[in-house]
Amino acid sequence: MRLISKILAVAAISMATPAYADHYEFDKAHTHIAFYVNHLGFSDMLGLFTSFDGTYQFDQNHPEQSVIDVTIKPSGIRTSSELLDHVLQGSNFFQHR
Repeated sequence: MRLISKILAVAAISMATPAYADHYEFDKAHTHIAFYVNHLGFSDMLGLFTSFDGTYQFDQNHPEQSVIDVTIKPSGIRTSSELLDHVLQGSNFFQHR
């Protein structure tokens, strides 16, 4: 869960375009949602979520009331391993809706 929180925070803060005053939509041309997986303590594998949508509302006066809404499709996961991609995209890893 900490990984997802970090991903969402980085994506929301650094890679969005304003739709209007305090409401922002992710600009997919300039937004990347990435993750790292540690492989047996020897190396980190970079992965990308390539299929996503998201918005956030920032309340400058009450930041704790700010809202993020992100949808990430597992079918858009990409790593350097096609086998791992297949596992992560499958119905046994993430719960599909």
